[in-house]
Amino acid sequence: MTAPTESAIDIWDDDILVDPYPAYAALREQAGVVHLPKNDLYVLTRYDVIRDVLGDPSTFSSTTLGFNPMVNEALQGTSLASDPPVHTQLRATLSENLTPAPCAA
Repeated sequence: MTAPTESAIDIWDDDILVDPYPAYAALREQAGVVHLPKNDLYVLTRYDVIRDVLGDPSTFSSTTLGFNPMVNEALQGTSLASDPPVHTQLRATLSENLTPAPCAA
């Protein structure tokens, strides 16, 4: 097994918060998954990696996606912080209410 790619980027640095796009580009060039030790997290930088992770909720759960316990507690029960089948049910309810009604001809 190879060691994960690491970056010294601090995604909460003031300069990066003002203009994050150069940092995003640098991370994408490094790898699809990059460890940020300063922030103690991994960033997913490429579509195929993100799609694979989102499609595997048994390995990568959305129930604790916040960066601290208070955020995770506040998000409990929302579609953002839930996995299938709960996520699927919540999304269907939201979609039903947010989808425009068909126009009468």
